[in-house]
Amino acid sequence: QKTSLTLSTDLPAAGLAFSRNLQVRRGSPVVYFTETVTNKNRKDHFFHWVQHVTLGPPFISARDSRVSLPGTKGMTFPHPYNGKNALLATNRSFRWPLAPALKGGNVDLRQTLLRPGTGIVVGVLLDPRSKLGFVAAVNLPHRLLIAYCFDRNDFPWVAVWEENQAIEGPPWKSRTQTRGLEFGTTALPVPRHESYDIGALYGVPTFASVPARGRKTVRYLAFLAQVPNELADIRAIEIEGSEIVVHGKSKGVSVRVSAPGLSGFGLAN
Repeated sequence: QKTSLTLSTDLPAAGLAFSRNLQVRRGSPVVYFTETVTNKNRKDHFFHWVQHVTLGPPFISARDSRVSLPGTKGMTFPHPYNGKNALLATNRSFRWPLAPALKGGNVDLRQTLLRPGTGIVVGVLLDPRSKLGFVAAVNLPHRLLIAYCFDRNDFPWVAVWEENQAIEGPPWKSRTQTRGLEFGTTALPVPRHESYDIGALYGVPTFASVPARGRKTVRYLAFLAQVPNELADIRAIEIEGSEIVVHGKSKGVSVRVSAPGLSGFGLAN
């Protein structure tokens, strides 16, 4: 049995219309998302299209969680986090997952909630050799995986950010702990004029566009799965027919997730 829900809105100031459809099937741990932006203007529209996946305790913690994504090159935020609470050096290039620390050395961004009183923001380019992109996190004690899969051509970037009791003002109040894995069309959550100044990072555009009087549709999915201890770090996620296959770092370690309706959904490796 399939259940479907569609949410929609008009954005008159921008001249856009947006809709999101969610589908689930009884007994399946997979949610299917279909989003469409319609441009009512007589000129092309340029914007950021980002999915703000955000995780917090008790699912993530400093000792009991790991995040994975098929990252390649990355860039740290061009400004100090909150003006004074940066864990990482600013405006520095790096290779995922090791980012340059403010005080020297590297920080492994696969670990979460790294240092209380600090925050991080980085943009990571996903591996261009794979058509399927993903972001994933594992709760180690419960061996529970949450992951999102999407077409890398639609969303080539992941903005990885972390707030760990660093921001004093509301609504944070030095209490919030969270890790964001925001996959989308832009590398970093900077003002639009900064993003347009960048234009492209590592030769990849940092914005989305919808043609005049046109529309664009994207599809992605999310799922939960129980995983063995050997799957703390995810090497790859693939689609095989009506199954999602999660591969660990060790050869031969994988989990298959049944996903009815996947073969006709429009995602492929």
